[in-house]
Amino acid sequence: MTIDATAFRGMFPEFASTVQYSDAQILAWLTIAYDSFNACRFGASLDMAVALFTAHNLVLGANNVNVANNGGVPGTVTGPVTSQSAGHVSQSYNVTAMLLSGAGEFNGTSYGIRFWTLVRAKKIGGVYVIAGR
Repeated sequence: MTIDATAFRGMFPEFASTVQYSDAQILAWLTIAYDSFNACRFGASLDMAVALFTAHNLVLGANNVNVANNGGVPGTVTGPVTSQSAGHVSQSYNVTAMLLSGAGEFNGTSYGIRFWTLVRAKKIGGVYVIAGR
């Protein structure tokens, strides 16, 4: 089965806004995922992997839009906020408790973490090519 924007929105109703998350954006990330992922390796989990990858990238894009709308520079890479203060109130989080080893940029969203968990469950890791051998 190959999911489309409608099926994706059914799986993740939090992306229902066609203004914030256009069909074109969704289809672009779905296409990249289907072109990049090995269907034999993911098996029946392929569509979920594609959807989680798409959701992860949509969130990153939405974050960039929010930054740009507030006068910032979109695409700037920053780590998670671990402490913040406002007057006499401060708050911090133990973000390392949720970070997955080896997940890299996929630790940036809950969808990325779920995607990486699925990748690891399928024992799909990086492929290394050694040139000249």
